[in-house]
Amino acid sequence: MHAVWKRQARRAKVDADVALVESEEAAQRALRAKYWHEFNEFNFQLQAHMEERDAVLARIESTCEARERLRHTNVYNDAFHIWHHGPFGTINNFRLGRLPNAPVRRPPTLPLCENRRRTPRLRLVG
Repeated sequence: MHAVWKRQARRAKVDADVALVESEEAAQRALRAKYWHEFNEFNFQLQAHMEERDAVLARIESTCEARERLRHTNVYNDAFHIWHHGPFGTINNFRLGRLPNAPVRRPPTLPLCENRRRTPRLRLVG
């Protein structure tokens, strides 16, 4: 009988060890599942961050290209018609400067303006 009790005691100890190993194995499985879940979550966040960073870098690059284009654009050419008429430079068809050998043609003055210059001015005292 003594041998049976030893075997039963040994069997109970082995069953307890098996239960302990199984509980540790279940804990390891849960830990491994948690690790992979966190790992996948981190990779997802990393990928989202990298996509956002790439979008920001692309936006910065396109803005820099637009800035360079605008930096080389001459606004005055768009706002004013700058050209030349013979020896004179012109802006919106108005001549710039004067030369002694090229007189400036003036449009005829209105007769009303000439008459106005000759009439005396009246002052109103109030």
